[in-house]
Amino acid sequence: MKINEKGTPGDPKNKQLEDGVNELKQAQQDALNNAENTAKGWFSGWGFGFSLPSGCTPLDMDGYEFSVNFCRWQSVIHDIMSIVWLMVTAWACIGMVGRTVRGGS
Repeated sequence: MKINEKGTPGDPKNKQLEDGVNELKQAQQDALNNAENTAKGWFSGWGFGFSLPSGCTPLDMDGYEFSVNFCRWQSVIHDIMSIVWLMVTAWACIGMVGRTVRGGS
């Protein structure tokens, strides 16, 4: 028995369909290239180097004729704060893993 194929498209690779798919692929590639170029502009100045502010001026207490000079302790304060941030980050990560292991409770 023969199937009546009258009215069905003969070639699945219709030229119009193929042109439409190629046009969509090109539009997608153009959008990706545009997003990449835009992101390069935004993030070009970013890096992994981190430095804390290094400018320092003593705090003058005009009414008391007194000056507090934190500048000589600035490097120590930076080191202590770096350790504090490291400990807080580790504590948060361990807490998230612990909650996940316990089933989210």
